[in-house]
Amino acid sequence: MSAHTSRRTTRDARDRRPFRDRRSALMIRHTLAAAAVSIVVACGSASAADLSGGQPASMSAASVARIASSLRLQPGDLAAMSAARPLAFSEVAGNQEFSSELIVRARRQCAIRAMSRLTPAMVKKSQFVDEAVVRVPDGVSEGEFAAALMATGDYEYAEPNWVLFPLATTPNDPQFSSSWQHTRMQSTLAWDITQGSPDVIVAVCDSGVDIDHPDLAAALVPGYNAVNNLAQVDGGLVDDVNGHGTFVAGCAAAIGNNGTGVVGVGWNMRIMPVRVSNNSSGTANPFDLLEGARWAASNGAKAVNVSFTGATSSGTNAAARDVKNMGGLLLWASGNDGTQSSNGYFPDLTIVGSTTSSDSRSGFSNYGTAIDVVAPGSGVRSTQRGGGYGNSSGTSFASPMAAGVVGMIFSANPALGPDDVQDILYSSADDLGSAGYDIFYGHGRVNTFNAVTMAQSYTPRLTLPLFEDFESADWQTVLSGGVGTPELIVDPGAPSGTGALALDAGESVESAPIAGLAAFNAGFGLSVKARAEGVPAFETLSLQYRDEAGVWHTVDQAVSAGGDGAYVLRQGALDNDFAYHSSAVRLVANNTSGRWIIDDLAIGEMDGLGLVPFADGFDDGVIDPARWTDVSDAAIAIDQGDFVMAMGNDATASTVNLPLLDLQALDQSAWLVVTGQGLTSGDSLAVEIRSEFLAWTTLGTIDVSGVDATPRGFEFEVPDLAVIGTQTQLRLTASTAGGTVFVDDVHIGTTRLPDLDPGCSDADLAEPYGLLNIFDIQAYIGLYNSQDPAADLAAPFGVFNIFDLQEYINRYNAGCP
Repeated sequence: MSAHTSRRTTRDARDRRPFRDRRSALMIRHTLAAAAVSIVVACGSASAADLSGGQPASMSAASVARIASSLRLQPGDLAAMSAARPLAFSEVAGNQEFSSELIVRARRQCAIRAMSRLTPAMVKKSQFVDEAVVRVPDGVSEGEFAAALMATGDYEYAEPNWVLFPLATTPNDPQFSSSWQHTRMQSTLAWDITQGSPDVIVAVCDSGVDIDHPDLAAALVPGYNAVNNLAQVDGGLVDDVNGHGTFVAGCAAAIGNNGTGVVGVGWNMRIMPVRVSNNSSGTANPFDLLEGARWAASNGAKAVNVSFTGATSSGTNAAARDVKNMGGLLLWASGNDGTQSSNGYFPDLTIVGSTTSSDSRSGFSNYGTAIDVVAPGSGVRSTQRGGGYGNSSGTSFASPMAAGVVGMIFSANPALGPDDVQDILYSSADDLGSAGYDIFYGHGRVNTFNAVTMAQSYTPRLTLPLFEDFESADWQTVLSGGVGTPELIVDPGAPSGTGALALDAGESVESAPIAGLAAFNAGFGLSVKARAEGVPAFETLSLQYRDEAGVWHTVDQAVSAGGDGAYVLRQGALDNDFAYHSSAVRLVANNTSGRWIIDDLAIGEMDGLGLVPFADGFDDGVIDPARWTDVSDAAIAIDQGDFVMAMGNDATASTVNLPLLDLQALDQSAWLVVTGQGLTSGDSLAVEIRSEFLAWTTLGTIDVSGVDATPRGFEFEVPDLAVIGTQTQLRLTASTAGGTVFVDDVHIGTTRLPDLDPGCSDADLAEPYGLLNIFDIQAYIGLYNSQDPAADLAAPFGVFNIFDLQEYINRYNAGCP
C-alpha cells in the first residue's frame, strides 16, 4: 500500500482527510466472528497444553458432546474443549468426596461471557463475586468438565465442590476442667489489657451454634444459613445440627468472668453463627463455606473461622482475598490426617495447625509449607451442644483459638487493617521447632499477650492501591522518609491540580511501610508523572521498591532530554518480593543539577504499556521493552530537543504482540513521524506487519532520501488479517548508506495521523500553506462533496448544507491572523 505523508508543524491539528470507506456493521460482525478463537485467547490464556493435568489423552467426543449440551456455548468453545485433557482430582473418603458439582470462578475481565456460558448448569451463584456452583453432566467426570471450562480461558479456577467434613475427634472427658491453652498463650496477661471488644465479631462457619448455651447466648449476633442463602433475621436457621460448631465457638469467644463454664480467648467479643450444613453429620461443601465466609465479612465479622477439610485450594485463597477486601481475616484448620498437606502459597488465608500442652505438634496435625501458625488443639476444653462442656482434640479447635487472637488484635487497635493483623499474628507467635519459619509450626504458636501488646504500638501499613497528588502537606504521611528537603510547589501545568513535589539533585523520597501483599494479588505497579527542570540530558529519576531483605530494586527511570521537559508517565511492575508487609517505594533524583518535578505517585494497576491502542513518542528516553522487542542497532537520541529512536543501516525494531482485536474496529492505521540526518538517495525505512493470521507483509517502504530536520508523517492502512489478531506486530527496518533515520510518534490503532501542517487558519487547507487562495477553496469543496466530517462546520451538525459553505466563506474572508 502507499503511504499517506504529511509535513509536521503541530501535533494537535484536526485530521481532514478521508481514510477509507467505512465497513458495515454486518461486515464487522462477520469478520470478528471468524476470529472467535482469538477472542477467547485475548480474554484468557489457557490452552490444551496448559491443562494436561497429567492425563495422556484428550476427552472423548461423547464427553465433549455431553458438556456442550449442558452449557450455553460461546464462539470457539467446541474447538478449545475438544483439545483439553482431563484434570486429575483425588477423592479421599471421609475427607473430601465428589458431589457431582464444580465451583467455578470467572476471570474479572471475562465475567459476562463466562457466567453466561454456565447458566444452564448453574446450581448456585455467589452474591458477592463472579463464582458459581455448576452441575457436572451425567457421564462426565469432574476432571473432564473442569478441563473443558478452563480451556476457554475465561475462568480463574474450576474445582470440585467437594463434600467436606468437620475436623474433630469425639470428646473424651466432659468433666475435665483444665484450660491449659490459656497458660501457653498467656491469655491472662492479655486480659489485663483487653478482654476483647464487643464491637469485634468472630464468625464461625460451621454446623451452627447452640443459641441457648449459657456461655454463648449473650455473645451471639444474628447469623446466616449459607445452605439456604438465608439470613437469620429472615428465618435462616443457625442452631447447631451436629455439635462441632458450638465447640469451635467456645474456643474463640466463650463468655468469661461470668461464673459459668469456660472462657474463650476473647471473652467480650461477639460470635456470628454461620451455618454451612443442614445435616446431622455436619458435612458441607466448599461453596457454602466460602459464601458463608464472604457473607460474614460483609456483615462486619473481623475474624472468620472455618474448621473443615479442604484448606489448600484455589477457592479458599480467593475467598480469603474477598474477606480481606471486606475488612476481615479468614482462618482455616490445616487438617487432622497427620500428613504433609499440599504445598503451595496461600498468602491471604491463615492456615492453622495444632499443638499439645507441651508445645509439640499434635500427631494428627497436618503440616507443610501451607501452614502459617499453630495453636492449642489437643485436649482443649470448650462448650458443648446442649449447654454442657467437654474436651476434644483437632485442628478444628486450634483454628478458632487463633481466630480469637485475631479478634483480640482488632480489639486492641481498631485502626489496623486485615494485613496488619495477619502480620502481627505471625510476628508475635512463639517460635517453636527450627528457628524461624518451618513446615511443622509455621511462624510459631500464637500468643495472645504478645499479639495484643504488639497491636497497641503497631503503625498501620499503607494500604493499596495508593495515590498521592501532592495537593497538600498530607503527602508527608505517604512519603515519610528520604534524603534532603523535597519542596511542595505550585505548578499550573501539573497533571492533577496545581500541586507537585520538587526533588533537587541527589534528593530522594521514601514511603512509609506498605502492605505489599495486595500488589502480588493484583499485579500492581509503581508509577509517577515526572518532568525535568534544568536536568542535564540523559540524567535520571529512579523508581524503586524495597524487598524484605532491605534491598532496593529499580523498576523504571525517567530520563531527561536536557533543559525543561513535559510531564512523562513512568511505571514499572512490582515483583513478587515486594509482596510482604513492610515493603516500601522511593524516588531517587540521580541528577547533578536542576531538579525533577513529580506528581501523581501511584501503586496500582498499570496503564496498558505495549497494548492497544499502541502509542510511543519515546518521551521517556528509552526504547521500552514493554513496547518493543527484537531491537537491533537502534538507540535513543535527542533530535531538536525531543527523544527519538535513531536507526542506522540495517537497524530493526518490532513492537511487542498487540491485541488489535480488542479495539473491535476494522478501520485501523499505523503511522509514524520521521526526521533524518545525513540521508542520501536510495535510503529507506521499511514498515511491515504480521499477525497469527498474516505472515510478515510490507505496508510500505518510505523513501527517506529527502527527509531532513523537518518532521514528516507517514500513515498506512492496517490489513484486516492484522486487525483481527491478538498477536499483531509492526516492524521497522532502516536501510541507509551511512545516515540516520529518527523515528518518533509511532501509533497503531483507530487514531489517525494528525494534519501535521494545518496552515495559518482553519481555512488554509492546501499548499502553499500560509496563503489563502483558490487551492484552499477547491480543497474545501472536495471535502464538502465527499461529505467529510471536516467540512461540517455549522449547525445543524450531521447535515451538509448552505450553512457549512457560508461558515467556510466567513473563515476564508477572515484571512490569516
